[in-house]
Amino acid sequence: MQSIASSIGVAVFGSAFFHTIATDSPEQAYQQTLLIQVGLLVVFLLLTFLFPKKGRPDEFATVGDGEDTTAAASAAPATGATTPLASAMPNHAEGERL
Repeated sequence: MQSIASSIGVAVFGSAFFHTIATDSPEQAYQQTLLIQVGLLVVFLLLTFLFPKKGRPDEFATVGDGEDTTAAASAAPATGATTPLASAMPNHAEGERL
């Protein structure tokens, strides 16, 4: 999605720049393109205030029905439990050089 937005941005600003430079000076083209960018930045900044303050609950949560998802997510792992990364790492004896 980000690459599509970047491509559209390059196309829009490039078109505005080259359209303006065909009839005006390069300075005018730079100023025109910069004004378009600043205007769009302000518009999108103002649109962010329309977003909801909190997201809706995840309907595909893996925690069982009725359980508190925040407590389950923040619980510390049990003693001896390993993370997926730790279980993929080879075990070395203490003091052994790698």
